[in-house]
Amino acid sequence: MLPDSAILFQKFCKLFEYHWKVVLDELNAPEKGQLVGGNRFRPQMCFLGYLAAVEPASWNADDFSLIADISVSIELLHKASLILDDWIDHDTERRGKQSLHVCIGPECSVLLAVKSVAYSMQRLKKYIGSRAIPPQCYYLCLDVLIETTLQMASGAYQELSADNALFFDYRTVKKITQLQTSEILGNSLLLGYYVSAGELQRSKVDVELKWIGDQCGYIFQVMNDLEAFYNPQKLIQHKGSLNLDITTNRKNLAIALLYQVADKKDKTLLANVDRDSLVRLMQKYKILEFFQQDIKLVYDALTERIDNLKNENVSPEWCSLFREFLGVVKKYAEERL
Repeated sequence: MLPDSAILFQKFCKLFEYHWKVVLDELNAPEKGQLVGGNRFRPQMCFLGYLAAVEPASWNADDFSLIADISVSIELLHKASLILDDWIDHDTERRGKQSLHVCIGPECSVLLAVKSVAYSMQRLKKYIGSRAIPPQCYYLCLDVLIETTLQMASGAYQELSADNALFFDYRTVKKITQLQTSEILGNSLLLGYYVSAGELQRSKVDVELKWIGDQCGYIFQVMNDLEAFYNPQKLIQHKGSLNLDITTNRKNLAIALLYQVADKKDKTLLANVDRDSLVRLMQKYKILEFFQQDIKLVYDALTERIDNLKNENVSPEWCSLFREFLGVVKKYAEERL
């Protein structure tokens, strides 16, 4: 008998939190407040990737300790990126707690981010090596972490070094979003899949998993970028201030799309405009409606691609489990508005 999906995730998340607490102690961070919490979507994506190559009949017996250990590596990369993002964007809070660059200073917070990235790789080597996993599996997993770090850093660098005009180019902004946000979600799925599939991994499956994770990242980023205009109080509560992106030369999918569809007169307003004026322009050009429809199309495509994995010997039970999780992701994203 297969366990209830909620029981599966509760079991995994409990293990993950245990290992995450161990990691925070090992990192010896002078301030842990910002690092403790989180939505844990990336570790859960890693968990789902792991289950894709595990027979459903074994789910009850699996203790999930291996994947809980390894999923910590992807969360370390995520937390490192948040530490740097908060410093770069001058955000003073994260989930109601002071950002690390405020607590311990920018120098120490940057060094802690670098340490977290290195520790992510070291933990992978330590825990995979101690579990008698084939070398090929280790190299696939290591490649995932390296590629994730490289792409996220590349996206952040492109954003910081971009000419101001590029922030009004929707295709460019979407490309940077892929590097900064989508890559880590897609690669979380791959990391988990490689751990369980090892040398039996199928290229068609990992291509599909990467695409599925990337699209989940796109949904996240759209809702994140709309939040400043449609739920500013929640953003202030989350980050300590209202950051409109456009005023600090940062990418924003909603702003870039608005500029793309606006007439010449309204385009000139975007160079220096307040939040209320931006909201009025977004209402005029139906920006929210566009993204709502686009997310619906992405969501429908996701469910179809998930079901198609049955043709690659991924179990129907896994497809059903992921569709449930996808509903949770969609609801979480929508609640940001």
